[in-house]
Amino acid sequence: MRSTMQDVPLTISAILRHGVDVHGMRLLAERVLEAVRHAGARLADDLHGLTLTTSVGWAIHPHSAETLEELMGAADLSLRGAKGAGKDGAVAATELAGSTP
Repeated sequence: MRSTMQDVPLTISAILRHGVDVHGMRLLAERVLEAVRHAGARLADDLHGLTLTTSVGWAIHPHSAETLEELMGAADLSLRGAKGAGKDGAVAATELAGSTP
């Protein structure tokens, strides 16, 4: 049996945090990334050659958008930006060009 490396995508649709700023969200994103890395390392034998990674994208009101619809759209674009930048990373809406309301 041939062993191949594959990715197991992990998507978290939303984490809502009241009263957190851009720096706080960056710290939370890094904690999520580290937790997934740690889980992947602990489960390495059980994953049979699979690699566990995640991408995190977020937006914060009012830095990224004014309305809920705009905020959700900015967060979605951020997640796509994180995925596009490579595996196992995080991107804030404020880091994307033209993301300010």
